[in-house]
Amino acid sequence: MFTIVVVYTNLKIKLLFFLMSKTIIVIPARLYSSRLPKKLLQPIGNKPMIHHVISRAKLSNIKDIVVATDSVEIMSAIKNDGINCIMTSKEHTSGSDRVYEALNKIDPKKTIQYIINLQGDLPLINPKIIDYLAKKATESEADILTLAAPIDAKNIAKIANKNVTKVAISFYDKAQTSGRGVYFSREPIPHEAPIYYEHIGIYLYKRQALEKFVNADVNILEKQEKLEQLRALANNMLIDVHIIDNPPVNVDTKESLIKAQEEFEEEREKFSTKV
Repeated sequence: MFTIVVVYTNLKIKLLFFLMSKTIIVIPARLYSSRLPKKLLQPIGNKPMIHHVISRAKLSNIKDIVVATDSVEIMSAIKNDGINCIMTSKEHTSGSDRVYEALNKIDPKKTIQYIINLQGDLPLINPKIIDYLAKKATESEADILTLAAPIDAKNIAKIANKNVTKVAISFYDKAQTSGRGVYFSREPIPHEAPIYYEHIGIYLYKRQALEKFVNADVNILEKQEKLEQLRALANNMLIDVHIIDNPPVNVDTKESLIKAQEEFEEEREKFSTKV
């Protein structure tokens, strides 16, 4: 029995490493931003925000990392970060469309099967979150996997904030650790929910799902909410949502940039104290 368990465990580890080798992180990095101009170039510490996203991605177990941008400025800002940067069209309507263009340029033979769309405005994302999502892909039949975190019920301002995307989830288990994403909105949903969930800007696409997504038409809900995941739902794609605690700061306003800068300094101070 012990031998069987060891062999089974080793096979699972080998399978996980094999799948990691078929996985890529693509960071869509558009220069334009309406709420916070050139936000990916905004400083955190003495580096632009996009540098921190890259640095966090490098600490994950996924070693194939690419930035997909439409900007020479961003390409120049990360030239010393040691990763591939692909120039993409300025016409894309979503980050996932940009990710797909970059993917086809670097992998025309379609050897990569899992694509993580890591948004460029998550400078303090925990690398373990990225690994967690990649691991969950091996256990899921969903087309897309993503993450959400509960919002403190007392934080009325965050629940009402239209810059915070909320997700309605049909949970698979009583513990409410994961479920099917039913709808995403900038409004508080579901109505009068006991717990609201904040969507976190990271997606894992299976390759066929990403191809289906980019070939689908942009629908009215996506245009109204300005949320790309609604295109997937409108085309009957299954989105698994996994729940985590302690979501990273999503930087899309001056206020959230200040919060990220403060948290970064707190992290750096803790590290220097330990050293």
